[in-house]
Order: sequence, then C-alpha cells, then structure tokens
Amino acid sequence: MIRPVMDTRTLVITLLVHVTLLGVLAIYFSFRQPGTRAVGTWGIGLLMMAAGLGGIALRGTVPDLLSITVANAIAVGSNLLFYRAIRIFKGRSVHDPLGAAVLTATVILVYVFSDITPSLQARLVMISAVSAFFFARNALELRGEMPPEVRTSQRFMHGLFWIVAALMVARLVFSLQVRVTDVMAPSAGQSSYFLAILLLATAASFGMFWMQIQALNLELARQAARDSLTGMFNRRSFMLELDRELARVRRGGTVLSVAMFDLDHFKDLNDAHGHQAGDEVLRGIAACMQATVRQPDILGRYGGEEFVLLMPDTDAGMAMRVCERIRVEVQMNGVEWNGRRLSITISGGVAAFALHGMAADTLIAAADAALYAAKHAGRNRVLQAAARPAGGALSDIHATPKQSIRNPQ
Repeated sequence: MIRPVMDTRTLVITLLVHVTLLGVLAIYFSFRQPGTRAVGTWGIGLLMMAAGLGGIALRGTVPDLLSITVANAIAVGSNLLFYRAIRIFKGRSVHDPLGAAVLTATVILVYVFSDITPSLQARLVMISAVSAFFFARNALELRGEMPPEVRTSQRFMHGLFWIVAALMVARLVFSLQVRVTDVMAPSAGQSSYFLAILLLATAASFGMFWMQIQALNLELARQAARDSLTGMFNRRSFMLELDRELARVRRGGTVLSVAMFDLDHFKDLNDAHGHQAGDEVLRGIAACMQATVRQPDILGRYGGEEFVLLMPDTDAGMAMRVCERIRVEVQMNGVEWNGRRLSITISGGVAAFALHGMAADTLIAAADAALYAAKHAGRNRVLQAAARPAGGALSDIHATPKQSIRNPQ
C-alpha cells in the first residue's frame, strides 16, 4: 500500500499559510479601496479560520482544550464572518442570533466529546454537520435578485457554497462509516479533505473579490451616469435614455414628451448669497422635482441651472400638466439656506414627439425655444413649443445637432 507523500499535518499547515495570505490580502484590499467592507470582513474570517487551523495543527503538542475545543470553535466560528461578509455585501443587517446560538452549542458539544465523553468520531460528525449547515446557509443567503452586472459572480459563489456544503455532508458520512483514531494521522481521506478545503477556500476568496469588483464597476458606471451635485442623470446619460425611448416610440407608434426647465434669476441668487447657496438651491430643486415627477419619468441636469425631463407615453397636454405641477411645487417649497427660506421659481418649455420633432436634438431645441419664450413672457411659467409646419416632422429624424439656446436669467 502506498503511503501518502504529504502527511495531514503538513497539509493543514500549508492550508493555514495559504488562508492567512488570502486573509491579509483581503484586509489590505479593503483598507485601500473604500466601499469594500465586505471583503475586509471576509479577510478577518479567513484569519480566524487560519487561527483555528493553527490550533488543530498543534494537536498533541499543546493541551487538548486548546487544540480541540478552542481551535474548532475558532475554525467553525469563521463561518459567521463569511455569512456576515455576504450580508454586508447585500446591504442587509448583520445581526445573527441563529449563527451565534449554533456556534455556542457547537463549542459546548466539542468540549463534551473531548473532555467529558471523549469521542473523535462524534466530534467529526458533529463539526461536519454544523459546517454543512453554515455553508448551506451562505448559499441560501446568496439567492435573490442582484444587478445583472453582479449575477455571474453571485452564481459562482452560490454554487461554490453548495459544493462545500456537500463536501461536509460527505465527510459526515465518511466519519460515520470509517473509524478515525487520529485526525492528524496520514490517510487518503484526511489528505483529500484538507486539499479540497485548500482549493475551495481559494475559489471562494476569488469569488468574493469577483463580486466586490463587479459591484465597484457597477457603482463607477452609476457615478459616471449621474450629476455629482444633484444625483440626477447627467446630460450624456439623459440623451442616451432619450435616444432609447425615441427608438421604442418609433417601433411602437406611441408618444413621448420632453421638457426643459431653468431656474429664474439664478445669477442674482449666486451674487446675493454665494455659490454655496447656489449649489444648495440646485440640490433642493432637484430633490423637489424628483419627488414630484411620476415613476416612469426621467430627470436630468442639462447644464448649469438647466434641467431636462423625459416623459414616456405622454402627449403634449399631459406633459404640460406634469410640468405645471412641478413648477407649482418648486414655488411652494423654496429652499432652506442659513435659516432662511429662499423663494425659487422656474420656467419651463415642453415639446412632444412628432408634434414638435422626431429626433432628440430637435425635440430638445423645441423645448428650449419654448423655455426661452417663457422667460421672455415673464418667467415662472411653462409654455408649449410651437407646432412644426405640416410635413416637416419627418425630415428631422437624422437632423444634425443644434446648439442649445442660451436663456436669459
């Protein structure tokens, strides 16, 4: 019979070193990269797992209380941190009374089967069952909808945790059928088990990094699409949404409307109260508008104090009513600044698909012209764009971009 080349203790030490390095790398990554607390928690869990493995590797050289009870408690307890990392990643509460209760019961039973009624087989069966429970719980926690950009790594981790849970069940069955007298004694079963843990710990850590990096990329994409001051779509992102809706309208024969808004006397406000007040006003007006628009509508900051609104499935008449409601809400709410309520008004212009144009730039230009007219008519009002001449609406589908009209304050 061929004796295994690498004994179990050597494999455990190898696993310990490998897991420690992964844990340090995860913690360093989390420290250097904001918004990656989940990876940092995962790294602490890996170090905790490594500490437990270190205690197990010292079996026979230190008191059994340390190498059995304490070491297994630490190793099994690392699963609570892995679960916590997943919950942090998903933005959920990390309160885990069930995990704490199961870990407490595990520690008590390990102590009973090591010091009171010694039984290595009972310990192996019990620890395998508890570990299978924890890994299956991690897999279940990874269920549910996530952004499409994260689903690949989510499914990888979900499947991996089920594989580890199945490995623990297999070890449980093996422990029931094969009597093990020394957990550190070289054997094909023990060597295969710890080698599998080595590979799976590496894969799971890779999966956590993968999920976090995909989430960071998603957040960067969201930030790139948003105006940093107001949180609305920036001009480029808004125009992409408008192009997408226009393509849908042309295919389905539905309607849409576009509106442009501009804050009245914004330069005077900046001159009187400073640019910080101006920024606060822009934030406050953006929040008011966001709270007023309907669910399908899309708001964007077009530039400076100009805002633009896309209203899918909305004709010109309905669009005028929506925009008038926004105008009234802004006038009624104003913005708080340094203990004062600043009175703010806006002017707006509305353009509808086909009636005022069929391309993004011509619709924007029509709404901008209506806004310009509202300014000249006395401000604090919303006007509809003038209808295009009969037969002229189709010619602008591929129109060249026009310069936005500069509105007076």
